[in-house]
Amino acid sequence: ANNISAAQIANDYETRRRRAEATAGADNGEGPSNQARLDEDIAAAEAAAEEAVEKTKKRKRNEENAIAKIKKTKAYQKKKAQKGSDNDSDRDFDDVLARS
Repeated sequence: ANNISAAQIANDYETRRRRAEATAGADNGEGPSNQARLDEDIAAAEAAAEEAVEKTKKRKRNEENAIAKIKKTKAYQKKKAQKGSDNDSDRDFDDVLARS
């Protein structure tokens, strides 16, 4: 009727079956394409975690530096209050801040 041979029908059937299996395998998380995506997702998550750790370390260093600077300033002000007020004290204060 349509001049389609039995071999062509069988080939078409096999092609459709393979596509369906590939699609079903991809949906179930099987197959190489999903594994590659999974590996990429894991690598991206690890990179994000490392970046977060580095940001935390940097923030802590900055906080420690700020705290140290505040302590130096308070120590200087306490020392200045015990000595009394001098005109040169502002320059000394600037020198202390410049060293930190």
